[in-house]
Parts: sequence; C-alpha cells; structure tokens
Amino acid sequence: MKTLYLTLLIMLLAGAAYAQTNPSQNFALAKGQNELGIWFGGSFNSPTLIGTARERKLLLLGLRYGRVLGGSENVAVVYVADVLPIATVFQPDFAPRGNAAVYGASVSPIGFRFVFNRRRRFKPFAETTGGFLYSKRPVPLDLPEATRFNFTFDFGGGVQFFTSSRKAITLGYKFHHLSNAYRSRINPGLDSNVFYVGLSLFK
Repeated sequence: MKTLYLTLLIMLLAGAAYAQTNPSQNFALAKGQNELGIWFGGSFNSPTLIGTARERKLLLLGLRYGRVLGGSENVAVVYVADVLPIATVFQPDFAPRGNAAVYGASVSPIGFRFVFNRRRRFKPFAETTGGFLYSKRPVPLDLPEATRFNFTFDFGGGVQFFTSSRKAITLGYKFHHLSNAYRSRINPGLDSNVFYVGLSLFK
C-alpha cells in the first residue's frame, strides 16, 4: 500500500516538473477527442453497503477508451468503456481449492465521466461505469450456489493532471460492486473501495 502511494506521488511530481517547461500548452478537451488509457488499482477491504461478503480484496488492471461527447464551457461529458484483462478477487477458501486468488476478466462497456475545469491542466471528474465479470471460480463465495458470471457497476471520482496537451495522469477512487443479480439461489455481492492510478493519451 505504501509503495502504491509513493508511486502516485512520484508520478505527480514528475508530471508537475515537466509541465513547468511547457506553460503555454492548450489543455482543453474538445468534442470528438479520443482517449486511450491504462490504469491499475486495488481494494484492501470489502465494506457491506450493498453486498454482504467480508474480508475480500480486489485487484484490477484496465484498458480504457473514452470519447468527448460535448458539454458546457467548463464541464465536458465523456463516454468511457473499460476492458479489464485482470480482475482478481482474493477470498478465504470455503472449499479445498488451495488458492485464495480467483482470477477473472471484466468488461464495462457503458460509462460516463463528467470532467470539470475542462480547459485547465488539473481536471477533477466524477464517473460511473457498468458491465460484467467472469471468473474461473465462483465469487465472492467459493460455493456451488454462487456464480462465476457477475454483473458490476461502480461510481467515483478523481483528478486528471495533464503533463502535456495529449498526456495525462489519472488518480481516482471508485466504489465497485459485483453481484449475480439473483441469477442463483444466493446473491452475496461484493463491495470494494478501489484506489487507482492511470495514464492516458488524447488525440
């Protein structure tokens, strides 16, 4: 955890130092602009606001596509979609499987981000996405009554710091939920507090 925070701090400082050498760049988000990004994050606890599963951890690696749809003078509306080749749930073993890590992948094809200060270097944002996750074993309970296919949604916010007109570092938080929506007899659900860092290219 300390290593993650240190990495985030170094990235921000490096970006700030680079930005000082390019004070005249344009950081505005224009309608039709595309974003390609990668992000990495995790949750070290599992609150029970919606779900009931406890003592779980979540590790996510995502690839992001975004497109600026429009907005007002100061607020941009961005469509976002994520493909997560790594979506791993760490859960206590309820059966003799020999490994608490349950590997999976996830897709969130529907999402929107609302970006504030769209013309400035620091851009706070709020966003939400929805999709599904498929895992090698049932989550968040390793029991036959649970499912390997779950639906997901998240919401949160953060800040994008533009080191140049086309490159940005993202620091964010999202409340992430997965459950099977009662497709099975039981629907324990898993809530996660996910902190993440990402890099994006705009064109």
